[in-house]
Amino acid sequence: MYKTTTDDMWHFRPLADIMSAPTTTNHRTGVGTKRVPHIHLSFDCSDGYYVPMTTRAIYPHIAAAEALWMLQGTQDPSFIARYSPMWAKFTDEEGKVAAAYGYRWRKAFGRDQLQQALKTLSEDPSNRQVILMAWDPSIDGLGNYHAKNVPCPFAFTLNIIDGKLNGLVSQRSGDFLVGVMYDILCYQTLLAVFAATLGVPLGQLSFTIADCHVYEPHFEAALEMLAAPESPPLPRSPLLRKSVETALSAPNLYVETVRQAQTVSSTRYKMEIVE
Repeated sequence: MYKTTTDDMWHFRPLADIMSAPTTTNHRTGVGTKRVPHIHLSFDCSDGYYVPMTTRAIYPHIAAAEALWMLQGTQDPSFIARYSPMWAKFTDEEGKVAAAYGYRWRKAFGRDQLQQALKTLSEDPSNRQVILMAWDPSIDGLGNYHAKNVPCPFAFTLNIIDGKLNGLVSQRSGDFLVGVMYDILCYQTLLAVFAATLGVPLGQLSFTIADCHVYEPHFEAALEMLAAPESPPLPRSPLLRKSVETALSAPNLYVETVRQAQTVSSTRYKMEIVE
């Protein structure tokens, strides 16, 4: 378990554990990988700021854009494409992202999980059955390698304890340097929006990652990060607490407001997703 509140160097500890693992080859990608099981991360979000990222340049407004796209509940990547070209790799012949997280939450299974989750917690803050599920057991995983995108964070459990909203992200797989850092900021954004909608303070955000890894093309950069002297603390980027309704009424304004307030590390490593 790795816990942090305002520790700028928090990510060095799990990264060091991953880089000390042996290198194996992933069958699906054919790429060398260092991987460890069951990484647990826990962040105190009560101060209202994004988790600090100093290892490489990470942009909170891009994570916020992905969170807003998820709230939209669509397979259409037009909105997120303005901020992140990554999702173009996962579109099908119709230009849709078939397994889009927000679509799975809001439309795929015959119920709007997001709306029902917020309604449930509003009416019963003691409820322990609020889970947003993105995994479709009828088509995801289990040897099906034909899908362009299979959800990595597959479940988001929400609860209110001591009056604060907490979230637990269950993740089957996580590319620590490329994906996980953005996942953290994305789910922080979602937690802040949900807390504003419910009118409660922010609590803990935690991640359980079943397979946390670094791919071989990123080994050199990872080792350079671990060898570098500690970076000076950065001013932290504030979370924008707006309700779901307000955020969705002007999503580009929400993202731009986050962008204008964000602080980004000057440390830059070019890292592409390994598909």
